[in-house]
Amino acid sequence: MSNRKLIVAVLVILSVIDLILLWTDGPAKSAALTPEYADTDMQRPENPDPSAPQSRTVRIRTPESVIDELSAAGTVDLISKRQVVLEVDGTISQINVKVGDWVAAGDLLLALDTAELQRSVARAEVDVASAEADLVKLQQGSDPGEITVAEANLAAAKENLIKVQSGAAPEDLAAAQAKVAAAQAKLNGLFAPPSSGAIDEAKAELAKAEIARKEAQREYDKIKWRNDIGMTPESAALQKATVDFERAQGKFNSLNVPSSAASVQEAKSDVQRAVSDLQTLQNRPSAVEVAEAQAKVQDAEQKLNKLNAGASGPDLLSAQAKVEKAKLDLEEAQAKLQRAQVTAPIEGAVLEVNVTAGERGTVGKTVITLADVRQLKLTVKVAEVDIPQIALGQAATIAIDAIRGRTFTGVVEQIDPINKADKDVVNYPVTIRLTDSTLDGVRPGMNAVANFPTQQVDNHRWLVPTTALQTADNQSFVQVVRGEQMTQTPVTPVESQGEWTIVQSEALQAGDEVLGQVASYVNDQQDVTVSY
Repeated sequence: MSNRKLIVAVLVILSVIDLILLWTDGPAKSAALTPEYADTDMQRPENPDPSAPQSRTVRIRTPESVIDELSAAGTVDLISKRQVVLEVDGTISQINVKVGDWVAAGDLLLALDTAELQRSVARAEVDVASAEADLVKLQQGSDPGEITVAEANLAAAKENLIKVQSGAAPEDLAAAQAKVAAAQAKLNGLFAPPSSGAIDEAKAELAKAEIARKEAQREYDKIKWRNDIGMTPESAALQKATVDFERAQGKFNSLNVPSSAASVQEAKSDVQRAVSDLQTLQNRPSAVEVAEAQAKVQDAEQKLNKLNAGASGPDLLSAQAKVEKAKLDLEEAQAKLQRAQVTAPIEGAVLEVNVTAGERGTVGKTVITLADVRQLKLTVKVAEVDIPQIALGQAATIAIDAIRGRTFTGVVEQIDPINKADKDVVNYPVTIRLTDSTLDGVRPGMNAVANFPTQQVDNHRWLVPTTALQTADNQSFVQVVRGEQMTQTPVTPVESQGEWTIVQSEALQAGDEVLGQVASYVNDQQDVTVSY
């Protein structure tokens, strides 16, 4: 329960007790509740007339006398932090700031190595020049040399079509037939037995080789005792005679050995290929060959016609689009080169430096954190019973524990709609922006207390005893005593606070007293006067 509600409850209880005492007119009880004359502003006449009527006047008060300020504690923090991220990949070549430095917007924070980025710009410039050259070439028309080449290609394609349509040439057919005959003869030779003439010839060559070998052996034996026998002509002659004999022996033996399966299979494959090639020539021209030759003629004609006609509208548009794309690529490469210089986006202090020179950075990496430490906020927790008294834009005074004898001003900028942290106690975070032009000495993390006035003071609102209110013809008024005069002053009741009521009246003034009585006093000030 807030202080205001507690005061109202006490006032109501005391008012009820006072009314009971007045009704019972008990002198002893009234004396017990009436303040002692020595401790109050009440003045008793020297010779009071017991029979004279008595009246009480009570001094009016401003409503702020019973209006408490709402306070809440919290911690000072930065309003915002600005993270600086890389916009291009690269190696950190230099870092120009350290934690705690103050930088202005646009100051260089760090730089990346630009060698690769400069090469990218150069490549993009070459691409632009190439695309522009292609466009100019299309705009100027075809080169005479290109037209000549296209005409020659068309003539060759037409000649090839005529050749294909004519079928195979006689000489090609004759050569294919001879190939078939040779392959068949080879296959037949593998199955035929050797002739007697071939056997006799092989025998004769073998006998001749054997005689020559024996003769060379006799000559060799004559000098084989020599140490240099290997270097003599007789040794060389024996070696040659031996090789010739072995060759003749192999030839003779092969006449009596049948052909191998592999040799037979290879010969059959050669026959099949030769027959297939002959049939292909005999079946020319095929529909596929004619279609392919015609397609080549059409393609050559289209290329020649395109060169003669010059560049078409779509071709020019395509070439222009390539030029524009190349320029955009160049602009992007140049922008990346510029982004290699990382500058401060705002004025403020350097809070963090997250990279070192030589480190490889990637796009999106946070390298430096900045903040304007002159822009501060205070976040406090306000209890659920008090949160209705807080509004956006409401002013607040702030006292910081570490800075004695000075208060700061602020304004409510945010009221969180939900309780975020506490489970057992319902509090709502309220954010206050500090608005002083200078915040010397204030640092993030300092503990502070914010005070919120719960109502705005109205100079025409007053606290009067509820018993002072009178009504006539639907108009409320009070009897105001100023010196020796009593004036009936109209008022408008605003809010009842038990035995006190807030009224609005432009006629009331500070220090006025009204006829009425109360049992409790505002701020323990018993401004009550008894008149006899």
